[in-house]
Amino acid sequence: MAFLSIFSKHIHDPTYFKERSKWNKGAIDFSKQQRAALFEIGDKPIFVGPITSIRLNWSSPYELIQDKDPNFISFGWHNFSPHWVTRAQGLGLKPDDMFTSVIEDPRVFWVSDKPTMNFIVEYMKENSLEFSGPESVGVMSHFGDEYIVWDFNKND
Repeated sequence: MAFLSIFSKHIHDPTYFKERSKWNKGAIDFSKQQRAALFEIGDKPIFVGPITSIRLNWSSPYELIQDKDPNFISFGWHNFSPHWVTRAQGLGLKPDDMFTSVIEDPRVFWVSDKPTMNFIVEYMKENSLEFSGPESVGVMSHFGDEYIVWDFNKND
């Protein structure tokens, strides 16, 4: 009988799992805050960065998200996917030279922590890319980690 009661709770109250974990609730709340903050940056912004930078994937699978996700092109193993290339091209980006898109396209913002950005800046300098910045245009914190939105402008 107890099993049926618990099972019934899971079926009829999908937020049950969310409420059972304070960390999970915190992650979901951060995801919502990050989504709202990203929608306020720029005119039809595009966000580029490591897959761990945008926490939209932390949203609850039990809640229907009504608004469209901000455009986010993440870096990771999937960069080698034809879908990733098609998606980048569909946003008007250069998939073979994404760093040029980050520098030249005013819609594009890099999202990462500061140590990752230091590596990116070093890489860009080593490859003789001309840019100013990066300038932080937004910072969000979650459990001590900072998720920073960076803006590059070509020689501004």
